[in-house]
Amino acid sequence: MKLLMENWRKYLKEAIGDKPGTVVPITANRMFDELKLYAGKKWIFFDTETQGFSASSFQLTEIGAISVDTGIEIEGDEMVWKNPPKVVSQFNEKATLDNRSIGSMSAYYCLASNLDDGVAPVDTARENDVMSTLSAILKNEKVDCSQYKPFSIIGYEKKGKRESPMVVYRDDPEREDESLADVRGAVKAGRERGFVASMTNYLGNEDVKRSDEQTMLKNFMKFLDDEGGPEGVVLIIHNAKFDMKMISRRFLTDPETGKAPHKGVKWWKGKVFDTVTLFQRYFIPLLKTTQDKELMDKIKKGKFLSVSQGILATAFEVNAEHWHTAIADVEMLMGVLYEVSKYVQEHGDVDIRKAYTQAYPKPKRKRRR
Repeated sequence: MKLLMENWRKYLKEAIGDKPGTVVPITANRMFDELKLYAGKKWIFFDTETQGFSASSFQLTEIGAISVDTGIEIEGDEMVWKNPPKVVSQFNEKATLDNRSIGSMSAYYCLASNLDDGVAPVDTARENDVMSTLSAILKNEKVDCSQYKPFSIIGYEKKGKRESPMVVYRDDPEREDESLADVRGAVKAGRERGFVASMTNYLGNEDVKRSDEQTMLKNFMKFLDDEGGPEGVVLIIHNAKFDMKMISRRFLTDPETGKAPHKGVKWWKGKVFDTVTLFQRYFIPLLKTTQDKELMDKIKKGKFLSVSQGILATAFEVNAEHWHTAIADVEMLMGVLYEVSKYVQEHGDVDIRKAYTQAYPKPKRKRRR
């Protein structure tokens, strides 16, 4: 609420003219005023790959970051993007899988390898990817499937776009107890981990350095320090809240217990810039104002205009071949930000105030009782 009020006050200050009844237009070019704040810092585009969305349940599997020469010049009060950004240095490491990950993957692999006739998920292509990935990951692990003999998968329950395995006791399907609940949780998480590992090409890029999660994090922090640390670096992230939270919860994980601080740690004291917020604040209102139908159709998802990185990359013809691998994602984000900025630079003189205020309405204050 505090942030919303600050945004609204800023809007009022900039949108209302000196004379009563006059209004100063808000243009999309104001996006460059925000970018200009970071022109003197080193820009590092940064992304993580994980095994799932829960910061407390799923580990990090990859970190990718690139330090760039932005190609930006300041001419008077204006920020001008003279040349496309170029990669100066990069960080890319993958994390080895911890015991919790291997355990849940083993649980699903053991049960899914012995399904009864007629039991199978509807999406067989996805299942083939999951099983082949799990097989490759577990081939050098000592997997004991005997502990799962009392259990079986009797089917797959459709939940949205996903199918969840239904696990019961083989000889007593009606029985419910804590052991069954634990196995169900492990099997469900194991299938999820297998799918994400397949999607993010966890086993690919054999030349990428691999170390345990904590070592990977320490190496990443050293990379950031070498590039200028919190004082000299700004992190450019697409959907920063997710990546910052994932690292925050994992950064000081106790290697003995596998537990992280309940609220995480503030691992980065420097600046963070979220491109999702930037695009929603200026690029989308610009499209709604100009009614650029060709571009709007390219990024439309259902009833809404999407700022998904992959959708924007396709719309602006930025290479998205290896999307969902960390290093490819940050290179793609660099290209997307540049292309969106060029578009705004070319079309951004129009007044987007109406669409802007629809996106950022005046916050409602709670009435005092």
